[in-house]
Amino acid sequence: SLPEGLTSIGHNAFGYCTGLTDIVIPASVEKVGHLTFHDCRELDNIYFCGDAPEFVMTGSLNGPFSRTEATAYYHKGTEGWTEENKSKSGGSITWVELEHIILELILVVIN
Repeated sequence: SLPEGLTSIGHNAFGYCTGLTDIVIPASVEKVGHLTFHDCRELDNIYFCGDAPEFVMTGSLNGPFSRTEATAYYHKGTEGWTEENKSKSGGSITWVELEHIILELILVVIN
């Protein structure tokens, strides 16, 4: 889990992080830089706790999750989760909208 209050995750912050399997993105995050989770081959689950952040791309293939396959979960009722915005994430991400209470239970299990 990343700390609440974090507003941005920098470019290539977790690139090639082979031990990363799950990540919780707090509601305070507004921007995720390009290649942030590039080639994180073991990353299975991404949990977004708030509105959709801005996904920064450099070129058509260099979004935050380029060369990464994972499932991303976000709260039902949060804003910005348009198909256009999600397409800027890069990689092969399966997007799943969850009820708030279900996501909270998942976060408790992970922590």
